[in-house]
Amino acid sequence: MTAPLTPFRALELPDIHGLDPQLQIPEKTRPPIIIIITSHRDIPITVRAMKAGAMEVLTKSIDADSLMTTICIAWARDRIAQQRSAELTRLRKRARS
Repeated sequence: MTAPLTPFRALELPDIHGLDPQLQIPEKTRPPIIIIITSHRDIPITVRAMKAGAMEVLTKSIDADSLMTTICIAWARDRIAQQRSAELTRLRKRARS
């Protein structure tokens, strides 16, 4: 299975807060990997982003190598979560039979 699209969001948008679309993702759907990029990183924003499902909050001016490392780690975490979910589904089916 391929990794889902990794959206990058800026928090400072003219019309909406960058976290608003993330908060509207239905709970039953598989959420995309979300990496927030901001120029004003502070603890309250970071906590809010992480609670809303962001995998990472980065500060603008991140170098390309660090960004690629972050993406690779995020995809690896997602792959592990997929494997665990598939195993849990398999075990539930087995328990019902």
